Amino acid sequence: SPHIKRLFVVGEEVRDRLLKFNRIPSEVLYQATTLSGFHCGASEYLFMPGRHHRWKRVDLVIEAMRYVKAPVKLLISGTGQDETSLKELARGNSNIAFLGRVSDEELLEYYANALAVPFVPCNEDFGLVAIEAFHSAKPIITCRDSGQPARMTSRFQSGLICDPTARAIGAAIDFLFASPETARRFGENGRLKV
Repeated sequence: SPHIKRLFVVGEEVRDRLLKFNRIPSEVLYQATTLSGFHCGASEYLFMPGRHHRWKRVDLVIEAMRYVKAPVKLLISGTGQDETSLKELARGNSNIAFLGRVSDEELLEYYANALAVPFVPCNEDFGLVAIEAFHSAKPIITCRDSGQPARMTSRFQSGLICDPTARAIGAAIDFLFASPETARRFGENGRLKV
């Protein structure tokens, strides 16, 4: 439309899609989180917040825990349409716990004391989980096909980007557990650049 002077999108993933499929140019204007009070604490567990929907691929991280050798727990917060099947998939693995809905204050604490934040959606437009992890100085583990989170992780050097397989994610978890200085450096990179 000739009346539109500038078009803004949340990230490069959406910008590139608009250009490729619709030949519409746009500018990136990143979204901010509405949370405040982020801080960095210990490195005690993996924390995976968010909606329990298929495209978020929580199941991939649950499967990855079968390959993890490190004595680390996966805490999963949130709810969604796939919650029942995800709990069934995790049944019998004492290193996986579902937290359900958590308050903003609890969310900040879970981020603060995480070793890392697995965030492996498919072709994510933006990904507030990544932004919130970076604000908490925590590295993320994401996948090559995760869209904007993978782009940010690469640009900020703030985590690990792996193939979208349970084995690859499991290896990334073991690497960060065995390399706490690297995990801290990735987290600090994210905090400084977010």
